[in-house]
Order: sequence, then structure tokens, then C-alpha cells
Amino acid sequence: MKIYIPSYKRRKITTLRLWPEGLPVQVVVQHQERKHYERILSERGLRCAELLVMPRKLDECGLARTRDFIFDATGDEDCAQLDDDLYFYRRGKVAKDPLLLRNLEPEEHAGMFKLLETWLAEPELAQVGIGMREGHKMSPELFYENRRCCRAAAFKMSVVNRLKYRCRIGSKDDLDATLVLLRAGYKNRISMHYAQGQTKSDKYGGCSVYRTEESMMAACRKLVEKHPGLVDVVQIKGRKGGTERWRNRIDVRIHWQKAFGYDARFRVPSLV
Repeated sequence: MKIYIPSYKRRKITTLRLWPEGLPVQVVVQHQERKHYERILSERGLRCAELLVMPRKLDECGLARTRDFIFDATGDEDCAQLDDDLYFYRRGKVAKDPLLLRNLEPEEHAGMFKLLETWLAEPELAQVGIGMREGHKMSPELFYENRRCCRAAAFKMSVVNRLKYRCRIGSKDDLDATLVLLRAGYKNRISMHYAQGQTKSDKYGGCSVYRTEESMMAACRKLVEKHPGLVDVVQIKGRKGGTERWRNRIDVRIHWQKAFGYDARFRVPSLV
């Protein structure tokens, strides 16, 4: 399984903070930022981290086209795609509470990705991932299936390519990919023994450079259009910038369990 980290306009790649020397990883960058990221990797000193530079014509292409580039580059070899601003954790006996998380040590990264690789070998699974730190203690099981998989996801590319899936939504393509695979009758599985988290989701760089409220609303509506009966547009309250000022924003609620095998059960033609 190949491991990719798409990155854009970052001062550092947080995901590589405790990365072990012996675990190969490719950092996918735009041509215009090649020298910038060469300096970052040189300062980090990781010999196992290589740059995968996209063609110049894909400069300013956005994350969706970047993910497509990774899908095309990896061919039929399974791949993991990681956000560039992640911290990794695992459960351990901390204060006699087995559900508490501790930082993942460098020598433990290989075991985490080996678990994902082993899961992908199971014929009924086409996507696996690492659970989010947020709300982690509310999920005491070691893993769960047919749920949201984001920020750290691995794909069985033979299935992805057979379904001819490529990104088509924009800022919510991670949700669309999971729904397409579930609808086609392939389970996903998310590890809760391990976890991943971000310091701040709207920190400068990555999607925050071009993501706007209008583009998010458009992605929500397109997701509903592609998956009728499985996605609802909802209005939720969220806090912006850490202030006490609340605002309403548009988001989606997804019926993950209902999505599994949906096309076959309801004789719905594939929307890929």
C-alpha cells in the first residue's frame, strides 16, 4: 500500500512530525510550490519522504483534482491518503482508562498502516481509515463499519477503478467517495484503536485557501443531488474563529448505514 500526503501552501507538514524513517511516503504538491516543499523536506531530514510533483497545468487545481491525480498515479495499487495537518494517537492504559489516547510513537506508525493494509485484503472492504479524535471516548469498540471516513483513508484501488470513480463534488469529495463505495455494496471499516486529530481545521493552507461558504453550500447541494434519499441538507450552529459569536451554516446529515448496498436493494442505477 502506498501512502500519500497532498499538501498546499503549508509552512510545515504536521503529519510528518513523528514520522518514522523506515516508512515510505509521498508528499503530493503543485509544480509552482516544488522548491518550497523541497526545503520543508530537507529541513525535516526524512529520507523516506519523497515529493510527487503534479504537472504545471494542475497548479491551483484544488484538492479534488489532486486526489484524482493520486488515484491515477497509484494505478491498481492500494493507497492511503492523509491530510497534511494530522496528529496520530492510539489507545493505551493511561490512568487505568483503556479508552484514553496517547501520542502514537514513531515505531508504531508501521503497525497502524499494516492494520489498514490487512483490512483492505478482505474482499468485502473497499475503504478503511483511522477514526477521528473528536468524540473518540464515545466509541468503546475497536472499530466500526459503514460510517464516515475522513482525513486518513485508504482505498482498494481495484474497486475504485472498476467503478470508474473520480472526485466530482469539490470540498466534500471524501463524503462522496465513501457513499459511492457503500452504495455499491462495499463496506468500510474505521479503526478506533488508533485515532487522528487536527489542531485547527481552518488553519491557513490546504483547503482553507479557496474554501468559501458559497462553495461549501454548492458542495452540499451537489451531494444531495448525487445521493437522493441518503443525504439531507441541514442548518447547524457553529462557532467561527473561536469567538462567542454564533452563526447558522449549511451542512449535511448522511445516512451511512442506509447507504450500504443501497443501489442493489432499491434497484437504483449507479450514479458514478
